Amino acid sequence: MMKKIVGVIVSLCICLVVEAQIYIKSTEQQFIEDVVKSGLFISKQSFQICDRETGELFGLNGKKEFGVQYSIGVKIPDGIVLTDKAVRPWLYNNKFGKYRQKYDPVFYQATFSEMTDKVKYDSLDYTLAELDGVVDTTIYKFSSGTFDGNGFALDGTIGKKEGWIVWITAKKDHDFEQSANLNYTIYRKTITIDVDKQSFDISKPNLEQNILGGIYVVPVYTKIGVIEFRLCGIVSLVDDGWKIYCPFVGMKGEEASDEAPGDTEVGSDEPSELTPVKDMGKEKAKDKKKKKK
Repeated sequence: MMKKIVGVIVSLCICLVVEAQIYIKSTEQQFIEDVVKSGLFISKQSFQICDRETGELFGLNGKKEFGVQYSIGVKIPDGIVLTDKAVRPWLYNNKFGKYRQKYDPVFYQATFSEMTDKVKYDSLDYTLAELDGVVDTTIYKFSSGTFDGNGFALDGTIGKKEGWIVWITAKKDHDFEQSANLNYTIYRKTITIDVDKQSFDISKPNLEQNILGGIYVVPVYTKIGVIEFRLCGIVSLVDDGWKIYCPFVGMKGEEASDEAPGDTEVGSDEPSELTPVKDMGKEKAKDKKKKKK
């Protein structure tokens, strides 16, 4: 049974207008964070690279994976929503560019962690082939049974929305292998969605921490003292600007491009930093034999 993102409000929020946005400053701030983060998760995607000529897989610097990308995922009733960083992590990896001419990226593992102090990564169940929709090659919706239907109820209606932008941030030196407990900055924001207008340019807050992304939720009072947070939009970085995408109204399916700027050609010599994946098991076996002697 789907568990909606709801909570009980015991007092009114006190708001302060800051640069045309309304920033929530109240005793309910922690409450809002706790409720909203139950619908979010840390997505950890790793990939290997494959030699086009030999089919051999490689990791990097002694590891099975070539690269790892962490991003924000969102739970919805019939699956999950991921951003492009999770779907095409190699495009955001600084070292992959120089290998593009000879190697293809290959997914290795997809895992997730709840937003908790101590991180714990478990398998994230979804298939790239079961893509339900994509918006501007930025927001992707997948079917998944990982969260048993728990997550945000969706707001897929058009019209005026008086909701909250929840910015999700982390310290610049945050270690995602140690903690998934992130920080939140919440602003009120009014938008009007119609058939031809489903994305909105927004200004990012002036924060010292790294912005990982965000969501746009609309509070709906279902009964006295009870509020339901409905997911209306996903906040994502596009080029050099931030946008709210509202993908639940008339989502269009588009094919993602693998083009990435800054590609560099690889020479004919095999790079020493690449680690053949097939040889890693053999090396471990040799080490065990040495220890026995």
